[in-house]
Amino acid sequence: MICERVNAKLSEITGLDNVQMQYSNYERDIVQHFGVELVGWTAEFINPSQLSNALAPLQELADTLEAGTCKFVWLTTAECRVRCLHGKQSSTEGAVVAPPLKPRKKHADAG
Repeated sequence: MICERVNAKLSEITGLDNVQMQYSNYERDIVQHFGVELVGWTAEFINPSQLSNALAPLQELADTLEAGTCKFVWLTTAECRVRCLHGKQSSTEGAVVAPPLKPRKKHADAG
């Protein structure tokens, strides 16, 4: 339920029907790619399906999504530039910005 609401809000602000929230690569795949930021998140910032089963934090997050206090907002051009530069700077300084992609298996019929 929470994941669907987050995806719906992301779809609403971007105008894209098939967009999916990326929690582990949020900065690169959401902030830098679309120029939007999620504000008002009340729990640990991970995929809601990985949050504790305690009802109170989940209910609070669901309520903030429903009330519109947890939402995506557009970043200004200057904010986008700073976030993109920070991401590039972090990667050149050796900080892990996004986990590396797993290598694909070689196909059995590959030459």
